[in-house]
Formats: sequence, structure tokens, C-alpha cells
Amino acid sequence: FFSNPVHTRALVCPVLNAVDVVCLNSQKNTSHRYAEYAVAPQQQVLELPPNFTLAEGAAIPENFWTVYTNLFDPAFGNLCDSPKTKTLLVHGGTGGIGSTAIQLSKAMGVQTVITTVSSSEKMEAARRLGADVVVNYTNHDFVKEVDIATKGKGADVILCFLGGDYTPRNVTALAKHGRLIQLGLRRGQEVTFDFKQLMNKWGCITGGHLRPRTLEQKELTRNALRKHVMPLWESGVLPPAEILEMDLGEAGESHRMLEESQVIGKIVLKTPQD
Repeated sequence: FFSNPVHTRALVCPVLNAVDVVCLNSQKNTSHRYAEYAVAPQQQVLELPPNFTLAEGAAIPENFWTVYTNLFDPAFGNLCDSPKTKTLLVHGGTGGIGSTAIQLSKAMGVQTVITTVSSSEKMEAARRLGADVVVNYTNHDFVKEVDIATKGKGADVILCFLGGDYTPRNVTALAKHGRLIQLGLRRGQEVTFDFKQLMNKWGCITGGHLRPRTLEQKELTRNALRKHVMPLWESGVLPPAEILEMDLGEAGESHRMLEESQVIGKIVLKTPQD
């Protein structure tokens, strides 16, 4: 259950000393592969929260390693510093990463979470996930809506996987000293924007992928999740991700649903023995 964006679920076999861990984050040449068993370095293994099912645990690794690193690590989003004073803008709030960003940020005390979605159904889902302000980007300008919601201040942190023509609009929506966290470039990697606007705000653009990170860096994130996020899961403050369970044989259909943005949260593929 470590592949992206669809996850399978399985139980880790005891090796050497008895282990009771089931959440793997395997990031070495394993993307988009499915199997009943996998091997991962112990530095990338996190205990299954005791109140989670295996399917719910399967939706943890890729999402939470990515979101925690990019939003809460001081080198990136730094939302761990005075979260109760900050506003976060999340694009695509009902997808796997977006829904995780909303739920985790609210559980960690971020004051205001704004998100963009594409339909009335997804607006309802985003509110259910905890978003404070939901913008339907098909008929509203998110830059104007952020300005209204923050009373002209702008968003302290923006999480974006789009790039392209969204980049100058994101820069406009940033607050002073704001941080634009770029996780993907679906709308294009070659962008044009007014760099002086970013400079005038003392803003920065950062973000990245997990795969190039070292094993030691991934272990630090695992340890941070264990310390700061695991108690939120165990106490029920942070609920499991919204998931849709499908059979492994339906992997092709699951990808079609993802490509057509029909999914809220994550898809978890069940292996035959489940």
C-alpha cells in the first residue's frame, strides 16, 4: 500500500523481532506498482494507528509523508510555527494530497484553511473535511476569494500541484513573507510571473518530491509523524482519510476514475486474501 496514487493494503510479516507495523512508505522505484507483499527500510515504516483498519492505514504513507514535510517542516511551509495565526490555501482540496492537507492542518491548529474544488459535491466534501472557506474555481476567482477571506492579507502558505498559469495568481494571493509550496506542474513547468511582486512580499517558492530525499531525511519525517501526528490519530482528533475500496483487479478502472477526478480522498485496492 505504498504506490501512488492508488494504494493496496497488506500485512507486514514478522521479521527477526516480532513487529506489528503496517504502514509502509517505499519510495525507491516503486511508484505505480501493485503487489501483495513489499520490502521497505524500517526507517520508512510507521505503526498502524490502533483505531485504524488496514485499508485506512494504507492511505497514510504517501499522503502524510508528503504533506507533513512540505507544510510543517521549517524548511518548507513551516506551519508548525504559530499555526493559529496562519492561513493556508490548498488547491484541489478533495484529492488525496488536498484532503490530507486540510485534515492535518486543522488538526494541527492552523487558523484558516481555504481550498479550491470544481463542483458543488466537492464543496460539500471539502467542508466535511474541515475547510473553512471553499471556492468553486469553475465560477469564482480564487485570488479574489482569498483576498476577501483574509481581509487583504493573503495566504501565508499555498499548496499547489498545478504550476503553469496558476503560478502568477498564486504569487498574487500570497501574504507578505508567504510561501508557495509547489508539489506538481500539471498545468505546465514553464511559467511566467512578475518576480518583483514576489520580492516585494519577501515571499518564497519551494516544495519538492519525496523520492530524491535520503533515507535519513525520510526517517526524520517518519519520526515527526510518530511524535506529532500519531497522537492525533489515536485520540480521534484526526480521522482516517476518506477512502474508496476496490478490488486489485479493478486497478485500471481506479486509474480512470482518478484521471477523471471522480474520487474524493483515496482509492485503496484490496488484495485477493482480504
